[in-house]
Amino acid sequence: EEDSTPVYSVKSLLGKDQAEYHILARHLYERLQLKKQLLFGFALHSFAKKDLEEIEEFICSNIKKVNQQ
Repeated sequence: EEDSTPVYSVKSLLGKDQAEYHILARHLYERLQLKKQLLFGFALHSFAKKDLEEIEEFICSNIKKVNQQ
């Protein structure tokens, strides 16, 4: 029986290793529901909720477009 619990590994390769980046990356990955590894690159000046929601919507809508092609 397969374990359906997702496993996450978030690493900062360059720059600051901030908890906000880890949370954003994990949230995006969960929302995208992909089954493969994914590399995000973030350079944010603000972690305001409105800004993060706009980033999330932009990424999710563009990933859906790519998957439809």
